[in-house]
Amino acid sequence: MDDCIIFREGQKPFITKVPRSSTHIEVQNPVTGKYEKFRFHAVLKGRMTNNPQRYLYAGQGSLDPFEKWDVWKHIHYLKPLPVSIR
Repeated sequence: MDDCIIFREGQKPFITKVPRSSTHIEVQNPVTGKYEKFRFHAVLKGRMTNNPQRYLYAGQGSLDPFEKWDVWKHIHYLKPLPVSIR
């Protein structure tokens, strides 16, 4: 299980655990109680170093949350564990 930041419109981003084998996660909407599908995305920090770190985040639909939110700010604030790169 890896840490993943969930970005949902109208809600503060939060961290949840996700299985490594999946491509999406279903997250319950606290208002409606229904489950919504979120697609995974990743950013790479330090790709030119000997110890690159990949961070997972997820957003609804086909829009990449990186286009709407300051993903790096939330990574710095929430401090998710990076996904190990093998």
